[in-house]
Amino acid sequence: MMNRLPLRRALGPIPPQLPPSGTNGTAWTIPGRVTGKSSSGHYWTPDSYIRSGKKYPICLALHGNTASSTTTMTNVLPRLKAAITSGAIRECILLATNVGTQHWYANAFNNTLPIETQFIREVLPYFEGATRWDGKRVITGFSMGCFGAARLMVKYPDLF
Repeated sequence: MMNRLPLRRALGPIPPQLPPSGTNGTAWTIPGRVTGKSSSGHYWTPDSYIRSGKKYPICLALHGNTASSTTTMTNVLPRLKAAITSGAIRECILLATNVGTQHWYANAFNNTLPIETQFIREVLPYFEGATRWDGKRVITGFSMGCFGAARLMVKYPDLF
């Protein structure tokens, strides 16, 4: 059973609700309240997000070493939409981050690149507060992102 660990406490006030995304996702940038470094990426909401008041799980898609959130949206979003349309999976909010290369979704040993902290303590809480999140998360990735997803699942079993 998944523990729906509330991450919101670390960030203070809940951010304003994000608008429904565009058809191919919407770019975002948020300030780093914990790390002092901003984060960016893309998010996508299903069409029903506009007309319903229901809540959705967040699907986190981590990119590979030479990719970005744009690549993730280009490659993952069409497959996600097809899976939702076919009924293979339920509707969800897709969240893709731009975290750079050569870090494997972990903090640098000297903390000059606090990637893990940004993701766990800033990005997740922000989107959980700024969307109609149902308390469930799923994480996946490609190449470096797959390693990062597996690593984060093992390190934070109460989150994923």
